[in-house]
Amino acid sequence: MCGRFLSTASAASIAELFEAEEPEVDLGLNYNVAPTHEVYAVLERPDHVRVVRNFRWGLIPVWAKDASIGSRLINARGETVGDKPAFRQSFRNKRCIVPMSGFYEWKHSTNSSGAGHAGKAVKQPVLIDRVDGSLLAVAGLWSAWADPSGEEQVWRHSCTVLTTSANATMAPVHDRMPVILEREHWAHWLDADEHDVEELSSLLVPAGEGVLRMREVSPEVNSVRNRGPFT
Repeated sequence: MCGRFLSTASAASIAELFEAEEPEVDLGLNYNVAPTHEVYAVLERPDHVRVVRNFRWGLIPVWAKDASIGSRLINARGETVGDKPAFRQSFRNKRCIVPMSGFYEWKHSTNSSGAGHAGKAVKQPVLIDRVDGSLLAVAGLWSAWADPSGEEQVWRHSCTVLTTSANATMAPVHDRMPVILEREHWAHWLDADEHDVEELSSLLVPAGEGVLRMREVSPEVNSVRNRGPFT
């Protein structure tokens, strides 16, 4: 599961890292990215030029009647993504990378601070990022949806994040984690000519051990109104 993440890299630095064209709009820093927020994603056009574009987080399938379904499709399970109607077309033809500075999860803790009832189980937010501090290149899918609500046709672009089973670092807090692609797999995942479901599925595995670290952060992150930074 990935329901909140950290985005503190500029559009220019993301474009440089992925050797891609910059988006028209820099979204600025967001220490608490939540579903339906605008996010950066890297994709490859049919002419094999990489671009960074802004997408709404929460995939709206091409067949959707309205955009509300997107808020429920922020994640796609890597094990079934090739079969699910909401994702299978994008899996074959519209893959992307969602750059993250880190992502949040919540672990069970015990409240011993004196606030409320001592010993009461609470959820403590934690930030997971790379040990070396570099960006996480998270596998994603995108979609272009024709909004039928207006008199003129407007295209809404949205994306989802792929998940897989947890590695040893993540297992204490959750049984799922985002699919993190290492640099040597970026080109394969983004390749606009690659449509082999079995070949693509081989990339949807947990991150290697020693790649990630975890630390507790302020409960302020629990509210989407708070944009941080959190310590």
